[in-house]
Amino acid sequence: MSKAVNAKNIKAEPTEQPAAVQNDDVKPAIQNAVWLLKEGNAAKLGKQTQGGSVGYQVLSDVDRLNIFITLTANVGGTGYFSRELVLYTKVQDCLRHVKPGEPFASKAFRQGLFTGRSSNDASFFAAVLHSLGLLKRAPETESQHVIAGAWDEWQKTMLSEAGRLIQITLPVPGTKPVQDDADGESLEPVETPKAAGKKRLKSPVPENAPAVDDVEPGNAHPE
Repeated sequence: MSKAVNAKNIKAEPTEQPAAVQNDDVKPAIQNAVWLLKEGNAAKLGKQTQGGSVGYQVLSDVDRLNIFITLTANVGGTGYFSRELVLYTKVQDCLRHVKPGEPFASKAFRQGLFTGRSSNDASFFAAVLHSLGLLKRAPETESQHVIAGAWDEWQKTMLSEAGRLIQITLPVPGTKPVQDDADGESLEPVETPKAAGKKRLKSPVPENAPAVDDVEPGNAHPE
């Protein structure tokens, strides 16, 4: 386990991930320093997505009080996803009603975590939690998950990592969420999103932030 590093006198390095997606109508304006504690690629969970993965980062605020997880890439796919920072405690809140060993679907992450409305967010995020050892496949239902690991200990371990101080670009407050089609790699049925109009950017970062039902073809609205 690496010893935590104090942010004082450390210059944050610029980075493109996670970055607010550029749009002709909305221009990103918030630069924020965060600790990059971990990054990697999580294998997609859908049966039709062999070889595909989801890029992610585990971040913390400069004071190392909160953990955030963000999706950064859809490797081997063309479906859109939300790049906003997801507060780890909100993830825990999503699953507080789930009993130990009780199977649940990816759609548990559709409400309360993302202000964006990408159809891929839930299953992509579930894939990341599998990669981090926080979820595993339900033994009798492969399309569902059960909670794994010690979540509080995982958070403490992440916050103790030395990490790297970086600069990220966050969405402008007050922008509207994006809605898109899904990525074509579904573990469970995905509701067909309603037709949307002009391309729009997702909402700002979650409250207190420092700053996959996968289906792929036919995306209508990029982030």
